[in-house]
Amino acid sequence: MNQTQKIIEELSRLGVDLLSSPYKEIQESEADRRDYYLSELYHFLKSYDFMRFGQAVNRGQWEAAYMILRRMEQRSAELGFHWGRSMTGLKHAVRQKNAQEAKQILTTMIAKRVQFMTLLQSYAEILD
Repeated sequence: MNQTQKIIEELSRLGVDLLSSPYKEIQESEADRRDYYLSELYHFLKSYDFMRFGQAVNRGQWEAAYMILRRMEQRSAELGFHWGRSMTGLKHAVRQKNAQEAKQILTTMIAKRVQFMTLLQSYAEILD
């Protein structure tokens, strides 16, 4: 079993559902496509959308926060990355304009994000 396959298995264990992503047809012989998927996932997790969302909430820019959240949700779905109840909770908090709740949920999402990024960074030679 190669490193890329180990990464994919670990991501699946942590909650990334490759079967619901456009990359579900990845075969072991398709190393380039697997590496591309891992790179896409890494760049999504590294994106500034999380910071922008937090800034929009802090500034009370609820429409901007909702737009950022929708973009994050769409990209997550494309990659087969499921936040579970966190994304639903964030949408609810934004609709209710509850900054405290939104910040608390975002904190848990960032912790999960860091966990995934740490895993992916440990295999940085594949990603860049």
